[in-house]
Amino acid sequence: QNSQTFEYLAATLVGVLIVNHYYVGQHDTPIGGTGTFQGENKCGACPALHCYSEFIPTETAAIDYSVAGWDKQALIGTIPSQFGLLSKLTLLRMGDPIDGGAPHELSSTIPTELGNADKISTFDFSLNKLSSTIPTQLGNLVQIDSGFDLRFNSLSLAIPTQLGNLGTMSIEFTLNGNSLSSGIPTELGRVTKITQSFDLSQNRLSTAVPTQLGSLSTMKNSFDISENLLSSTIPTELGGLQEMTLMFELHSNNFCADVPTQLTVLSSNMVYGWKITTGNSIGTWCPTSVPTTLPMTLPTTVPTTSALLPTTWAPTPAQTTAPTTAQTTAPTPAPSLSTGRCDPGEDSLNSCVKCPPGKASDGSDSCDPCRLGFFAKREGSAFCSPCEWPSTTGLEGSAVCGVAEIDFYASSSQYDQGWTACYTSSADNTSTMCECPAGAECVVPPAEGGTTIESMNINQGYWRYSLESAQVLLCPTHQACPGVNGLQVIQVMHSNVSQVNASATWTYQCANGYNSSVPLCSRCSFGYYRDALSNFCLECGSGPPNIAMLLVVIMVLFNVILYTGGLRQGFAKWKKRNSDNIMLSQAWCTMAFVNLQIVVNISAIQSQSGGAEYPEPMRSLVRSVSMLSGDLIDLFNFRCVDGFQTSDYSTKLYISTLAPAVLMMTMLLCRRVWIAMFGGRLLHGSPLAVAFEVLYFTLPSTCTTIASAFATRTFQNGDGTEDTFLSVDLSIRAEEDDVRYQAIRTFALINVVVFPIGCPIALYCLLRSSRSAIEKRKTRRGGDDLQVLRLFFRLYRPTMWWLAVVDLVRRLALSSMLVALDKAYQLVVALSISIVYAIMHREYGGYYDRASDLLTYLLGILVTYCIVTLIYANATDSLDINDTTGLGVSCLVATVLLGPVPMVSFIVQRWRGNKARGRIGGRRTEIGSSGTRSSKRSSHALKQKTSRFGIQFGGEDEGEGEGEGEGEGEGE
Repeated sequence: QNSQTFEYLAATLVGVLIVNHYYVGQHDTPIGGTGTFQGENKCGACPALHCYSEFIPTETAAIDYSVAGWDKQALIGTIPSQFGLLSKLTLLRMGDPIDGGAPHELSSTIPTELGNADKISTFDFSLNKLSSTIPTQLGNLVQIDSGFDLRFNSLSLAIPTQLGNLGTMSIEFTLNGNSLSSGIPTELGRVTKITQSFDLSQNRLSTAVPTQLGSLSTMKNSFDISENLLSSTIPTELGGLQEMTLMFELHSNNFCADVPTQLTVLSSNMVYGWKITTGNSIGTWCPTSVPTTLPMTLPTTVPTTSALLPTTWAPTPAQTTAPTTAQTTAPTPAPSLSTGRCDPGEDSLNSCVKCPPGKASDGSDSCDPCRLGFFAKREGSAFCSPCEWPSTTGLEGSAVCGVAEIDFYASSSQYDQGWTACYTSSADNTSTMCECPAGAECVVPPAEGGTTIESMNINQGYWRYSLESAQVLLCPTHQACPGVNGLQVIQVMHSNVSQVNASATWTYQCANGYNSSVPLCSRCSFGYYRDALSNFCLECGSGPPNIAMLLVVIMVLFNVILYTGGLRQGFAKWKKRNSDNIMLSQAWCTMAFVNLQIVVNISAIQSQSGGAEYPEPMRSLVRSVSMLSGDLIDLFNFRCVDGFQTSDYSTKLYISTLAPAVLMMTMLLCRRVWIAMFGGRLLHGSPLAVAFEVLYFTLPSTCTTIASAFATRTFQNGDGTEDTFLSVDLSIRAEEDDVRYQAIRTFALINVVVFPIGCPIALYCLLRSSRSAIEKRKTRRGGDDLQVLRLFFRLYRPTMWWLAVVDLVRRLALSSMLVALDKAYQLVVALSISIVYAIMHREYGGYYDRASDLLTYLLGILVTYCIVTLIYANATDSLDINDTTGLGVSCLVATVLLGPVPMVSFIVQRWRGNKARGRIGGRRTEIGSSGTRSSKRSSHALKQKTSRFGIQFGGEDEGEGEGEGEGEGEGE
């Protein structure tokens, strides 16, 4: 049952990791957060829309599928009701693709929950297959100002009167191409700010046209209610649309009577698109229409003819008395500078000169500059067009929408889209605005020019490689990156004679003590060292005492006192008497050390690759025991030693590889000399055994250092080029033509053969050569001829000596091999290896005693749990979740309960059992033969005591049946 439970848990964890890898870990800067979710195809061909809704963060401000950049595929399915939960959503655009993509095919009804997203300013579901009615709840979207577009769907029944609440809308109220019926609501007369595209054509609307539509006096182009079933007379109030110049269409209805004089006057202003009579019954008799009234919440007054029409609308006497042939026989005089009329787009006060870009005129007046948020791109514009969100204008009279709204920046590079969502205006096709990346702020208001990529503010704890790069990255050390004020950078650039280039040194990007010329402020300045506990750069001589150095000093002093003082003989006797306990305790401590070393190394490798570390307080614990990594160079602060102050990764590589090789060669040479002088065997002697122990514990760190020579990290310049550095030391460029980098790689490649490959093979050969002696040993430690190899086989049963090689390969796979993998795959491999290893030992055992098997299983679960913690830490970073304390606490508790606690309890139980055995042995000697039965009962009680939880805590005790028990079998 427990086996199945663990396997199900393992399968679940792998599934979590896959989700994290494919849906969260693919982007250094995730799309979402407070920005835009754009159409990224995560669901395969012809994706259903509900698939996407599962990956949209609740803080999303814009959803835009009108740009078919994701393989030009069409959305299918229904609109997710979850969109109504996006409280910060301002743009919801899933309509007609603007760049040639296939039309979407969303079906079913419009969810009523969309009415809860009351901050929407653009609402577009045009050219889909939506059916049923328009929800009345959409009337809650009172902040819509740049488009309510449901054209060309299959919507039916009446237009909700609540849509009259959309009073702030300035463009595009389009419901054409549906099957809407009943009459046009009088409440639509409230939408008084609309300037273009009021389109209800191609429906089944009937009855009379509401007179309240005459209140839409700001309309300039595209008023279209054609191709319906509208009847009765055309309201004279429509003459209030005095600014109409393009497309006034009432054709293909059932209108009767004459066209009102007020509308006829409007025709003189029209450039094109005046269509009224076609398809109607103009000139025929019909009942007099009665003006409809607004609801009680609106003013009940209806504009009168005198209020709507200027005096020039009435026919002048000249037009009445003069024959029409006069205009054909005499040339038209040049327009007057004061009262003449020119063509649209020309200045009537300046001899009909075409309006310059940024200005527009209908031909009856001077060229007026476009107001904020509108532009006129071409010369001779008849009207100003609105800018498409999120672009706008910073000044009146703009020819392009080249300024970004708040939370966006104006982009001048096509390469920004790899790091954030960008929009190119379909109106002018020149302005590209991009969402402010995570870790940056775009707060320059449009009136001050808006934010550019150079003037972005970089938040504390974040860093970017150049002023033109949109790649904003999280600093490994939060305090190292104080943040950047973008406007101050611009001022510095303009105050200097020489322009600051993309790769210039930014002294303001890194805090004091951190090297600003190194990416991510990841290297300490000259005269500083990195404290292993806090991970801060501290000034040499000013930080806390070096813990590793203190431990070394304490150990040296302890040994000096122990072996030179009066305690030597007593310690020797105690050591001999408890040799089995000492060895078993050492074995268990070794097991715990090795697995905790894996826990520390995996976090360091993830951090080096740009991934997340353990959450607090687990992170502090890992840093406090970082000495377990075996990285002696970083532990002893060599950067504060003369001659090592400028050392970098290459120095560490040479020392960490050459030092073990020199140590082993020296020990072997000394042993050779000893054999020549006194005789003996080569693989024997305490000095050589110590050398093997040092190599055993430091090998993962050494191999990780070697593998780091092949792991690189790139940084974007913003112009399509990138610079590459070594991930382990970002002060070293990793370019193919760099001579120094090639030398480092060549040296590392040689050492790959020597250490990660050579050491496991060498260990297997050594154990294999002594296989017979290892399998025939009667004790855990074996004979004196196996002294040098005792460290490797003492943990395992005689026939399972090869597990030492398997465990060494596991340690290297969970350290150096991960460095060579991409960040997204590191935890996949680590989780798979740890699960397989834990299950293998649970099922097959292999250790010398059952307590060791159980401890190995618990430590395997600990490693697995820590890897899962790192997976969730990466996921929370990607989803911008700040509170991870609970995750860190749970990992810390699991580490303590699955590591040190069982190890210490096993050791205490072992020592207590041996003390009880000693008391029984002494009592047996006093009683003699007459106490045989009592001795047996005591021995049985001892076995009951040492078999708690079904585990025998006496490594040698289990071997009594096999004749084992060195120091116990004969002595006791």
